[in-house]
Parts: sequence; C-alpha cells; structure tokens
Amino acid sequence: QGVRFVPITFTPTSSNYKWQACGGVNIVLTDRNFLDAAELGLEVASALKKLYPADYKTDKLVLLLGNQALTDELVSGMDPRRVAQEAEEQIEKFQEVRKKYLLY
Repeated sequence: QGVRFVPITFTPTSSNYKWQACGGVNIVLTDRNFLDAAELGLEVASALKKLYPADYKTDKLVLLLGNQALTDELVSGMDPRRVAQEAEEQIEKFQEVRKKYLLY
C-alpha cells in the first residue's frame, strides 16, 4: 500500500550499463501514510532475488538491513512480510532493553 509501480525505459549515462537501454520501474508514492518503506525494500530485494538469481548480488544486502540473521532469512526465500515481522519483534525487544538507559 502507498505506492504504484510504473514500467519505464531509460539509458544510463554512467555505470556498468552506460548508453544501454534498460528497463525498470518507477516507484510512485501514492500515500505516505500507508507506505512502510522498510517492508517495501524487503519486498523489492526478495523479488529481485527470485527474478534474477544469477545476477542479483546479495552479499552487501546486510549493509542495508543491518542484521545478518534477517538477511540470511530473506536470501533463503523467507516471505519478506515474515522477515519484516521478525525485525519488528527485535526492534521492540531492543526498545524495552534501552528504556533503562534513557536519561529523559
């Protein structure tokens, strides 16, 4: 919810595909109140892994997610919604632990 995908064609002027026609999608924000950007990122990463298993490099995905266990689950094919749910559970646990260290 909160986004719409529009197919596009573009020609990069730099990088690996310089001057080559490329296909992709433009993600249009339709309602920021409904968008869960983190879950969208997990969904996109999961879709790219399924569609392009030989080309989509997942070795640096942990840098985006910040958690090796969640990255491993996503790369193994776990449903991205379940990965997001597990991340939320970990965040809630962290917030409980950190409460005793907050000064204000």
